[in-house]
Amino acid sequence: NWKDIARHVESKNESQVKERYIKRFINGAIGSHTWEEKLRGKATDHTIIEPQDRGPLSPTLTGKLPGINVAPQEALLLGYMPHRDDFEDFDKCVEGLVSQIGVKSLEDEDIDTALQLVHVDMYERLLREEVRRKRVARDYQLVSTYFK
Repeated sequence: NWKDIARHVESKNESQVKERYIKRFINGAIGSHTWEEKLRGKATDHTIIEPQDRGPLSPTLTGKLPGINVAPQEALLLGYMPHRDDFEDFDKCVEGLVSQIGVKSLEDEDIDTALQLVHVDMYERLLREEVRRKRVARDYQLVSTYFK
């Protein structure tokens, strides 16, 4: 609702907020790379698992992994956080790929935008790999095998 958004922005009215959104996100850099007029009004189910591409919301990526049973000292050695049921990040610099990406300014060139999109793609691929590694460790019980 543009009226609600304008109320939060406070410095612009409904039509100005809508116009800015369309200019920036539909006709701007984001829209030019993601918006296809021929697909307008057609929803895409990102949860469908296809062999060539697993969507970002596919159940294989968002499903809860089976828990592991380790002693507190063993969990500490592995970097396992039992309350979060998760391991520490494998590669702590992964978020550096996207943490400095800002909103496209008028000075940005197409090459800058392309580089930012590549960084986002790299970030997504590294996160997928991290989930894959965790799943392999759980599926093959590598943690309990390690401490035998």
